[in-house]
Amino acid sequence: MDMRNRLCLVTGGAGFIGSHLVDRLLASGARVRVLDDFHSGTRANLVQYAGKAELEIAEGSVCDPAAARRCAEGCEYVFHLACRSVRESLVTPTPNHDVNAAGAYEMLKASAAAGARRFLYCSSSEVNGTADIVPMPEEYHFRPETMYGASKLCGEYYTQVFHRSGWLETVIARPHNNYGPREHYQGIGVR
Repeated sequence: MDMRNRLCLVTGGAGFIGSHLVDRLLASGARVRVLDDFHSGTRANLVQYAGKAELEIAEGSVCDPAAARRCAEGCEYVFHLACRSVRESLVTPTPNHDVNAAGAYEMLKASAAAGARRFLYCSSSEVNGTADIVPMPEEYHFRPETMYGASKLCGEYYTQVFHRSGWLETVIARPHNNYGPREHYQGIGVR
């Protein structure tokens, strides 16, 4: 797919995976808008693009309908990676649900209203819970064991409904066991 001069929105674009996606999109010639509340992401992950016209950074929450609409406006592709972490869900389940489930719904609505061509929802292997079959087949059962896993599954279902209803073309990615540069591993509340 030719991404040159395409405007893309990356929610959570200052985070571990999101900032790497921003790297790839910019390298492909896309223009990128990032929506991030900087709860776990950091501006340091995007500092190499300071002052570049191809990158716009909007500080805000995916739970804020006005911010979601404003950031989705004019975007052809929306990559929704914003979320609260599995570790946080163990001690603060309500904010986890709010960002992961309700935030996904807000971004789906905003993206559909903006006429985005495609919406990618980044889910998690946590929707499956602990593996009792290895390797896990694609059709493996859903058995989340944390609020994080349940909220990510909720986001998957919202994404499927928007697609099946014809409101928005969507794709769901479910990464497993990611690690690498910019990984946030220090623990809750530590950067």
